Amino acid sequence: MRYKYVLTSGFLKNAFLGLIVSIYLLAGRKRFLAQGRLILYGVFKEKWAKLIEDEIIYADKMFSGFLMGKLVDSLIIGVICFIGTYMMGIKSALLVSVVVGVTNIIPFFGPYIGAVPSTLWLLLENPLHAFYFLIFVIVLQQIDGNIIGPKILGNSTGLSSFWVLFSILFFGGLWGFVGMIIGVPFFAVVYDVITRLVMRGLRRNQRDDMLMAYDEQYVKKSKITPRQEKLWSEEEEKQEMTQEKTKQKEQSESIINEGESDEDRKEL
Repeated sequence: MRYKYVLTSGFLKNAFLGLIVSIYLLAGRKRFLAQGRLILYGVFKEKWAKLIEDEIIYADKMFSGFLMGKLVDSLIIGVICFIGTYMMGIKSALLVSVVVGVTNIIPFFGPYIGAVPSTLWLLLENPLHAFYFLIFVIVLQQIDGNIIGPKILGNSTGLSSFWVLFSILFFGGLWGFVGMIIGVPFFAVVYDVITRLVMRGLRRNQRDDMLMAYDEQYVKKSKITPRQEKLWSEEEEKQEMTQEKTKQKEQSESIINEGESDEDRKEL
């Protein structure tokens, strides 16, 4: 009994402190942002400071857009699940709907994590209701995965199914339930940074041909985010500018060589 009291009091204390800190952060967010920009441009050169600032803005948009989209999507799924289970006459309609809605926040595995314990719970109450609920949840998740989810989230992360699965398993193993939620947008930011570094390295090593071949074979055939499309278009513009400069340099060298050859002929 004492252990439960200590655990509850510790949770309430941390929740209260978190609320107070959140209020102070929200109140001074503009000043903190200005101070951060001053430190950024004071420590780094303008070129690198601009790149870091772009990545921070991208990370903010990625996390806020993805998490808010998942919350709205999960709320819709929870409401639809409650309506469906209530119409089926399930006594625990509110409980199972909350479980399904909350676990739906987790990408990929969320629907299964919520459906399994809810079905087992209903199996103890009424096996027939459990069977109906299982069919209903499968149909609901198909609708969510193919219609509701894409409409709300779209291709917000730009990650393939493999990297989504990898980020959920990896960060879920590191940080548990929180890692399964924030793992996808966090890995999307890391993926974006690595993409920019690889592009810069290929351009520095003058291997634009590899980038163009990859672009033709994979990028243009898949769904990409507006940011990725912008990055690829910027790289194509840089490649065109580099090729244009190379042609101008070759033309100027050829003109100089022709002038030197004409002078040699006149001397002869």
